[in-house]
Order: sequence, then structure tokens, then C-alpha cells
Amino acid sequence: ASPPAGTKNQPAFLSLVAPGAVAAEQRSGVPAAVTIAQAIEESAWGQSGLAAQYHNLFGIKGTGPAGSVSLPTSEFQGGRWVTVHAPFRVYHNDAESIADHAELLATSGYYTRAMADRGVPDAFANDLTGVYATDPDYGANLVALMKLYNLYQYDGAGTPSPTAGASSAPAVSPTVHPTTRPGGRPPATGQASVPGLASPGPVTPG
Repeated sequence: ASPPAGTKNQPAFLSLVAPGAVAAEQRSGVPAAVTIAQAIEESAWGQSGLAAQYHNLFGIKGTGPAGSVSLPTSEFQGGRWVTVHAPFRVYHNDAESIADHAELLATSGYYTRAMADRGVPDAFANDLTGVYATDPDYGANLVALMKLYNLYQYDGAGTPSPTAGASSAPAVSPTVHPTTRPGGRPPATGQASVPGLASPGPVTPG
């Protein structure tokens, strides 16, 4: 069987994202494990067009430090996936994207519940379902990624799972929803989904 898409680039992507995620956790309290899982989910290991061309690793909607770009994205509405166009934030570099993501989660009222669970990465991830992303399986996908790649090791607040590893996680593709999994987050949260990746958001498209 061939390895999952992006396998060759996984170590490089983790090396790129982990330091910023750890620093963001120290600044804002957002679990590094969740930040990295979201980056994987939303950017397809950095391979989505939104991430590669516009440095938006988290599918955040709105206008960023370097402007915005309108792209198609998938939203889960009325029990089905629909494709819509939405503005996504553009950044000057990946580090800027990681810092903005942490600030968004730590300061937006949409994530108060998640932030209250910041000491438990799995709970934090599940609190994002229906808020950061319209996908009803969003939190479960993040938890699966955290277990599959033992992302807990990067988290200062969380305790590494003793059983973390491929055998303990549900089978899940690193890109989970290859087509566009989108966003639906409000402009206030700035969240949105990435074309070709997971998407976020609370109801109103950002």
C-alpha cells in the first residue's frame, strides 16, 4: 500500500510548524498539539494552495496582514456539503499565520469554551467542532491526528498519551477531506477553511 499523501513532507512540515505552535502556546495558552493538528488538517500538510501560495495554514477567513484572496471552500450546511466562495486571509509568512491563529483562538469570544479546556488538548479540539469548523467530525479528526502522530509531545500543558501512535488512532488520512472542507466561521473569528482542506467556522461565513 502506498503511504498517505504528504508522508514524505511530514517531518519537514512538523519542523516548520512545531516551534511556532509551542511559542504560541507559551504566549496564549492554545495547546501546541491542537495547533499542529489544525495546521495538518487545514493545509493538507502545507500542500494546499491557500497554505503554499498565501501562507494561510489554518483556513482563516477575512483580510490578513497581506490582504485577502477569494477561493472556493466547502461548508457543511443543512446536513450536506456545499461549495461557496469566501475571502481568506493572506500572510507574509507561515510564522505570521501561526501567531494570528493563536491570537484568534485566545481572544475571540467564539472560543471561550475551548480556552477553558486548554489544559486538555482532546477536549480543546472537540470544543472547536461546530465553532471553528462546520464539519461535525472536526474535533474527532483533530484528536485522531494528535494520537496518530503523537502531537501531544509538543504540548506543554497536556500529558503525552502513553498509547499514542498509529495503532491507537482511528484510520484517518492526513488530509481528511481532500476536496475542500471549509469554513463557515464568522468574520469576527476570522476562521475559514482552506481550499482543499478542513474548514472551520461558526455558521456565518467569514
